[in-house]
Amino acid sequence: MLNFLLGVLSSIAGSLILIVLTRISSKYIFFEFCSRMLGNELLVKFENRESSKKSLQSALNSSSMVYIFAGRGNELRREPFEELFHKRPANRKVDLQILLPNPEQDDIRNNWLKEREAELSSFDSSYKVNTLKTEIIASIQYLKGYFEQDKCILGLYSFPHIGRFIVTDDYLFLTPYSNKNHARDCPVYKFKKGHLYYNYLRLFCQIKLVSKSPT
Repeated sequence: MLNFLLGVLSSIAGSLILIVLTRISSKYIFFEFCSRMLGNELLVKFENRESSKKSLQSALNSSSMVYIFAGRGNELRREPFEELFHKRPANRKVDLQILLPNPEQDDIRNNWLKEREAELSSFDSSYKVNTLKTEIIASIQYLKGYFEQDKCILGLYSFPHIGRFIVTDDYLFLTPYSNKNHARDCPVYKFKKGHLYYNYLRLFCQIKLVSKSPT
């Protein structure tokens, strides 16, 4: 009888905890809490880039290492990246490395930039020839000032546009690109340190080895 009562009380307590968590937190925080309890590498799946912004900003602002593999890089000029660039405290030291597509693709097997632009133009008529290239050049010009001040390392790659991924001290934020949607509308997956985290960290370092510095 005592064991039965304890079981009932435990169930009630567990239900109350879940109710409190769902009421005081967003559904993403709730999902992350559950994933941590279960020991999953995948902590939460955000519906899109906007819904991942707060979680990403928190990780970026508290990390001493930030490695970014991006497609266009235009979001680097906005939140949640501001404290890595023009709002970065003078006393903050961060290993900031960024990989963007090389506007002059040098992979003789394929022009990955044109391939991605063709995907974008299939569902967004604003993408004409060299539209994507122009956007990337604008991002490079923005970042070159920080690169020249040794505030970041910038590399230019010729590689498939598989998505955007960001590796911080503790997390991997992965946005696999779709050939039917803009990156901003694609889901964002947040992983804790584990097999996939280290796999993408290794991928970043491998691509960086064959990337080119901006001229």
